[in-house]
Amino acid sequence: MEGTRLLERIRAMARDPEDRKAADVETLQSSILNHLSRMLNTRQGSSVIASDYGVPDFSALCTAPNAGNVALIEKAITEVVQRYEPRLRNITVHFSEDRDEPLKMRFTLSAELSDVESEDKAVVFQTVLTPNGRISIRRQQAPVS
Repeated sequence: MEGTRLLERIRAMARDPEDRKAADVETLQSSILNHLSRMLNTRQGSSVIASDYGVPDFSALCTAPNAGNVALIEKAITEVVQRYEPRLRNITVHFSEDRDEPLKMRFTLSAELSDVESEDKAVVFQTVLTPNGRISIRRQQAPVS
């Protein structure tokens, strides 16, 4: 059943190259999202790829979210994404306070897709850092101004 839908999508993309470009961008964004999730949930020093791959353990910083801790987290996320996700450029990470969930820290990761022939290269991801140091990430549909 799944193979049938795949074949239908391949045939449709062959008929309309514009659909293929849209599908390629969607596939690229999904791949980036998966990589960001793995990378942001890897602790620095635990990867055989490189000792600086991943992020520090943020669990202690979550319990006392102050301006200094927020800046450290923003900087760490920005640096690791710049270093290990070459499909993104012009990366910015900003804290988004959520008074409804004070034990979770939310960050908006905004960037542009590299090497994409599309007018709208902007992508925005919402990340949530929980007190145990885990980070969940999802795409935000419309870029934030």
